[in-house]
Amino acid sequence: MKILATGAAGMLGKEVCPEFKRLGHKVVQADINQRLPEIQKLDVTNSSDVCEQVKKDQPDFVFHLAAETNVDLCQNSLTGLAVLIL
Repeated sequence: MKILATGAAGMLGKEVCPEFKRLGHKVVQADINQRLPEIQKLDVTNSSDVCEQVKKDQPDFVFHLAAETNVDLCQNSLTGLAVLIL
């Protein structure tokens, strides 16, 4: 199975992506922060970038693991979630 994982450089993504790989899945790792060379840059608040990434990789599943750590910003913005839902 091919998986696109957003937030791959984050706390949850760093734990989940290796587990997906261990189970034999192909994992496309994406994050706004490219901390490692295997992570592709993706801003989940940019709908055209998200659509382009999905079209390019054609994953079977998308695991949205990206998160905003700024609590005040989280309370005022649902943009990233809305992009993935729509």
